[in-house]
Amino acid sequence: MRLTGYYSRYDTATAGGAFYIQEKGLTARVWEVNVLVGYEWQHRLSRHWQWHYGLEVGGGYRSKHRDYINYLYDPVGFNGGGPKTEIDTGSRDFCLWQIQGRGFVGLSCALAARVRLFAETALALSYRHQNSWGSYTSTIDNPSGCCKRAAESKKGGRVVRAPRELAAEACAGTFSGCRP
Repeated sequence: MRLTGYYSRYDTATAGGAFYIQEKGLTARVWEVNVLVGYEWQHRLSRHWQWHYGLEVGGGYRSKHRDYINYLYDPVGFNGGGPKTEIDTGSRDFCLWQIQGRGFVGLSCALAARVRLFAETALALSYRHQNSWGSYTSTIDNPSGCCKRAAESKKGGRVVRAPRELAAEACAGTFSGCRP
C-alpha cells in the first residue's frame, strides 16, 4: 500500500505582460492525498542491483483555493475614451478526484542494508472529475471621461450623439464597459 500527499501554501506571486499584472494572494493553497494498493515483483541482477515491476490501483483527492487581484491597464480605453484601469478581485476554488490503475517498472541500487536509490517509470490510466467555482468583482477607473465617450458611441462603430437617457445610463454604471 502506498499513501502519498502534499500541501502547498504560497506567498504573493506576480505574472503578466506590458499592460497586465496578476497577483496571487497569501491564501493560495493546494493539498492532495492519494492511496494506491498493488503488487511488486523484484528480480536481483547483482549483489547491489535489482529491477522490479508491478501494478497499482487507487484513487485520490485534490483541493486548490486562491484569492487573486488582476490589474489591466488600457492606454486607449473604451472606444478611444482615454486610459482606463480595470481591477478584478476574486477567489477561485477547484476540487478534483480521480481513480487510476498503473503499471510500473524500475531499477534500484542498494546503498546500504536498508537504503536503496531507485528510478521508476509508470504508465497510468486514470479518470478525473473536477469541479470549480468562484466569484469576482470588477472595478473600472477612467479619469478622462469614459462615461461621456460611452454615451456618444453606443451604436456600432459609428460615433453618434446620444440622448440624455443614454448618457445618464452610462454615467450610472449600467452601460456595459464603463463605470463612473
